[in-house]
Amino acid sequence: GAPDEMIYQNGACYWADDLTNPIRCCAWKLDAWVPPFLAFAPLVAAWTALTFAQARNFVIGGTVSKWYFAPVGTTSFVGTTSTFIGHAWRNSFGSLAFGALVLTAVSVMRQINERARRRSEGFMAVLACIVTTIMDCIGEIIEALTNFATIQCAISGEDLCTSGREVTRLLNDNFLSAVRVWWLPEMVLNLAAVFLSLAYSSIVTWMSRLTMSIANVDVSGYGGVVFFSAFISSWIVLSFFFNILLSCVDAVFICYAIDKDRNTL
Repeated sequence: GAPDEMIYQNGACYWADDLTNPIRCCAWKLDAWVPPFLAFAPLVAAWTALTFAQARNFVIGGTVSKWYFAPVGTTSFVGTTSTFIGHAWRNSFGSLAFGALVLTAVSVMRQINERARRRSEGFMAVLACIVTTIMDCIGEIIEALTNFATIQCAISGEDLCTSGREVTRLLNDNFLSAVRVWWLPEMVLNLAAVFLSLAYSSIVTWMSRLTMSIANVDVSGYGGVVFFSAFISSWIVLSFFFNILLSCVDAVFICYAIDKDRNTL
């Protein structure tokens, strides 16, 4: 090769015209902007994903409220979903982005607490567990209030902070009902997703074994793969639809609280 060409051989680097004196090999070096970018990019990705999640809650909340508060006898709701999709990405986009930013901060706080808990030892480990538990509770409350405020934002058309104050008052007036709506449906549906996925994956595994045995095909060792794949796929699908159902439950509860607050029922 050319005299200024670098050659790597026998675990060392040499110039092409001097293969007796090893020199420093080339090393990968990051530019100064790369580390901050690598730290910032996951935050932006999480913020973006949570903005889409907030938009989903907004659209569901608005659509459910249209149905809930519709005059008696109304049967047509054509265009409701598309209308609230437009509101989400135009009129209320700032509120959704701000709500997603709050949820991103909660997620970062939880990760910091979890890392601190894992790295702690002795008495500090106990203290870290206590702090993590308290911060997780605070994070759950903030997440619940943010989701409820997003639904209220869709119903009223107000900004997120104003909706947050109003929904906090509504939840305070209906505290016990709010607590039940907060944890009971999610627990029931999450357990249902697990048990239904186990049942589905067991049936799929049994049917695959039966089919292969009829075809005289050796399936030893593949049963676990079939069971695991069926369980994961069904759990993902059920979790997606159950999350939509939970958003509907939250929206109906907020509509009920507004209805009760106005004494119209």
